[in-house]
Amino acid sequence: MAGLSDLLRVNGAPGDGDLDAPDDTPELSGAGGDGQAPDGDRLAPDPQPSRRGGKRGRRTPRAASGKPSKADTDQVRDALTVLYSPLAWGVTLKDPHCGTALMEQQDKVVAAMTRIVCRNPAMLAFFTSTEKPWWDYVLLAQALAPVGKVVWQHHVTHTVGAPAEQDGGMPLNDFSAYRAPAFAG
Repeated sequence: MAGLSDLLRVNGAPGDGDLDAPDDTPELSGAGGDGQAPDGDRLAPDPQPSRRGGKRGRRTPRAASGKPSKADTDQVRDALTVLYSPLAWGVTLKDPHCGTALMEQQDKVVAAMTRIVCRNPAMLAFFTSTEKPWWDYVLLAQALAPVGKVVWQHHVTHTVGAPAEQDGGMPLNDFSAYRAPAFAG
């Protein structure tokens, strides 16, 4: 069996760029050039390339040709609302003033975003496709949002869960009533 260096031999000076490769076609085409291999088998012709979708290399989403239906628009609006609400709510945890403004503008922002999505065929296909695995994660995040709020209020802002403070007692993180022991020394 011939090695790679035997198959490709460089003619002339190095870097010349002329390659001399062996011609394998006489073995396959036979002596008469009739398209038969030496053992007499006829090779099947190559199939013609197909042109699915009309234009080569371009796929158009299903709603590219016309206006999206009312059901598509409603589905996009609902999905954007579910995506927008937790984000705006999350801002209210850190900044209640700005978060409240985001929540108050939710309907107007979602309406504007819906019009943008419905004009873009790829975005419309993303939001209206029947297979939406990302949707399960959004629903999980939405279900966990109340837990996140309680964790934030209890462990970060310390606004809930301190029974001594709620009963009018001393705050849990105020240790001024306790004196450190005096050490003689």
